[in-house]
Amino acid sequence: MRRKVSINPSGSDGFTIEFVHADPHKAQEVTNRLATLFIEETMKSRREQVDDAVDFLVGQVNDARTALERKEEDLRHFKEARMGRLPEQLDANLATMGMLQQELRTVEESLLFARERQGC
Repeated sequence: MRRKVSINPSGSDGFTIEFVHADPHKAQEVTNRLATLFIEETMKSRREQVDDAVDFLVGQVNDARTALERKEEDLRHFKEARMGRLPEQLDANLATMGMLQQELRTVEESLLFARERQGC
């Protein structure tokens, strides 16, 4: 008596494994082994795809990090070159200008007082 064993998983990506042998147990062993090998190969292929995707994403993250570091360095140079002239420094510049104006008045008053003393 010949025995035929088939494996046909459900789904649109299904496949059929068929092996015909006189010994039904042998037919089932061979069919199971073929299915196992196919599943193992599919899993290996998917692992490789995942590894490739991870490598790609790691590369993208590293490229983005490098680009960001370059942009931060450019921004630092820009701010250094324009120190004191940036909009966010307006309040500090106004406060400094007020202090310098007060200091100028004090020096002018001292100078005027010193001239008056010399003229006496």
